[in-house]
Amino acid sequence: MLCFAGCGKEGGSSGGKGDKQAFLEEFLKATYDEPDGNIHYSYQAPSAFIEMAKEKGKWDDLVNNYKGNFFLDSTGSRYIPESVEKVGKLSNEELKYAENYFQEEYEEKVTVRSGDVYYLVIEISYKDKDPTKLSGYIVVLDVDGEGYKIFFGTPNELKNKYSEID
Repeated sequence: MLCFAGCGKEGGSSGGKGDKQAFLEEFLKATYDEPDGNIHYSYQAPSAFIEMAKEKGKWDDLVNNYKGNFFLDSTGSRYIPESVEKVGKLSNEELKYAENYFQEEYEEKVTVRSGDVYYLVIEISYKDKDPTKLSGYIVVLDVDGEGYKIFFGTPNELKNKYSEID
């Protein structure tokens, strides 16, 4: 499974409302090519969670300490997309699991209107070592009042981890 975070065309730092694939590709660039903690975290978390982190003085440390995806030494790395392919949509049941994800991980109740599942194959090139290929699934969620948000994983992972939450 790949680990990424979100970004967007409209909606500032909390989510996107434009093209979902462009949103995802912008996130990937910020995760691998030009690490950006603000994009990484704010495109996953609901805006109320972000505001709470800012009020508690934790947001700046979080975003400033982000150094890129934990799989990589981001110094000198370059993100090369091989494919970003939409492979499905979340069912109504899976949308509820996505809502449970936000409740469990961020203690925020949200309404998820839709979710598109993407399969990614990327290559990371480095200055001093052989390239690394990563592949996996990521879901771009359309969250009411938030825009797009990222979930790292498959619909099955949503079901396995978040189906039993009230």
